[in-house]
Amino acid sequence: TLFPYTTLFRSGADIGVGAHATCSARAGADDQEHGVRALMNDVNLNDLAQVEQAWQGYIASKLGPGVKVSNFRRCSVGFSWLTLSFDLEPEAAEGAHFILQVGPPSGLFAPYSARPQVLALGSLEGIDVPVPRSFWHEDAGDVFGAPFFVTQRLPGDVLLPWSIKRAPAAEAQALMRQFVQMLASIHA
Repeated sequence: TLFPYTTLFRSGADIGVGAHATCSARAGADDQEHGVRALMNDVNLNDLAQVEQAWQGYIASKLGPGVKVSNFRRCSVGFSWLTLSFDLEPEAAEGAHFILQVGPPSGLFAPYSARPQVLALGSLEGIDVPVPRSFWHEDAGDVFGAPFFVTQRLPGDVLLPWSIKRAPAAEAQALMRQFVQMLASIHA
């Protein structure tokens, strides 16, 4: 569904999730030089340091060894996908702030596939809905032993279905109006 990946904006918020265009990436011969193949399928997705190390190898294979992953952290949103936020230093042509989503092999909705997520959100291109660009996705599991996709990080919060009840009345009404406007834009 699109709901979990739609970003609703609130001032001061920092994380949004989504995808925009399709750019497939698969580990190849060049990745062996940067350590991606050596880590393939041996990554414990519960060990943030292992995930970050595998991700640094993948980024080096795509953008060169001079680009470093920083501020790598797990997010509390993402529903059944493992959701991580990271920055690139120096800033790459793709930007500086990103979201990485990994479909864990033992997750609630396993087996996961990144492609439908990327295609569904990419279909929103040109519609007046805040949807981040997608840069890489993979279903083969060569990096983590699981599918993943990467998008730019937009300002905003991911609206969780139960969070409306906790918001002040004026904010909840504004978020509901914004959500209805986005749905109308999608279906117009």
